[in-house]
Amino acid sequence: MMRLAEMYLVYAEAVLGNNANTSDAKALEYFNKVHMRSGLPEHILPLTTDVIIKERFIEFAVEGMGWYDLVSLHYYNKSKAYAILNSQDRGLFYTVPDIFPNPTSWTIIKTPWSTADRKIVANDGNFLLPIPDAELSQAPNLRKPAVDY
Repeated sequence: MMRLAEMYLVYAEAVLGNNANTSDAKALEYFNKVHMRSGLPEHILPLTTDVIIKERFIEFAVEGMGWYDLVSLHYYNKSKAYAILNSQDRGLFYTVPDIFPNPTSWTIIKTPWSTADRKIVANDGNFLLPIPDAELSQAPNLRKPAVDY
């Protein structure tokens, strides 16, 4: 199942394609339908990959779609996918409400007891899974290099 917000952002990303940015009016309209829905100001041109990815991460944060966006990004821009992952603080956090029982905002606090390195080193091993041996034994042609069609 896909939400309408996802379709709008997919459209904007498709119009952008491999270009550095786009000034397409329909792509901006669809992007802003998602962006402005939460009370944010209208985004002004141009749309870039960074702007669309950030919006996708924010829009779908609770749905766990960020990983799928990173995998898609990895296909055409490995270094950007690695940079996003390698810059994240992967430690533990907790939240504190401003008032209780009806909070209006939350403060996110890093756990003080974690002293280990909180960063990761992303590489191809994080994205490419080996083909299982059972599949390779049944279909040995899977070992051959991919063919361009």
